[in-house]
Amino acid sequence: MQWTPVLGADRYLIQIFKYQPRILTLQERVVSGSPAPVLTSVTHDVFLAAVPGTVTEYRIGDAGATIYYSEPLRMRQEYYIRISALDADGALIGTSTGPSIARNSDLRQIFLWQGEVPQDFFADFSSPEVANSTPPSYLLYARGAFWVSPGADPTKAQTGGGGGP
Repeated sequence: MQWTPVLGADRYLIQIFKYQPRILTLQERVVSGSPAPVLTSVTHDVFLAAVPGTVTEYRIGDAGATIYYSEPLRMRQEYYIRISALDADGALIGTSTGPSIARNSDLRQIFLWQGEVPQDFFADFSSPEVANSTPPSYLLYARGAFWVSPGADPTKAQTGGGGGP
C-alpha cells in the first residue's frame, strides 16, 4: 500500500476489511463512504494497524507497525483498504475517499477491474434527481475505501477514464 503524505500526520491507520455479507441499506452504503478513521458498522476487519506519520508505504509484515488485529489474507478474495491520517491529538485530518460523488450517464466511465462490475463505489439509480432523467443517469457514491484482491494482476485492469485503486 502506498499513499500521499498528509501534512501534520502523527500516524496513519490502515484498515483492511470485507463488507458484511448481509444486504446493506442505501443509508448504510452512503455512510460507509463518510470520512472516519475506521469503518465499523458494516465490516468484517481482516487487518488493523497504525504506522508512524513518516511512513507513506506499507506492506503487511513490514517492521514499525503497531498491529491491533490481523487475519491471514486469502488469494483472489475481495478486500477493501481504508487509510486514515491522525494528528498528535488523535484527530482525523485525512482519509481515503475512493472516487468522488459524481453523476454520469456513460457507463464506460466507471472503473472496471478485469471487466467486472465497479468495486470501489456503488450506483444509485433511484434518487429523484436521476430516476426519470433522459438519457438514463445514476449517482455514484464513494465507498471510502479501495478494492484489492491478492493475486489479481493489476496490469490487466481496464480503465475507461474513471478512477480506481
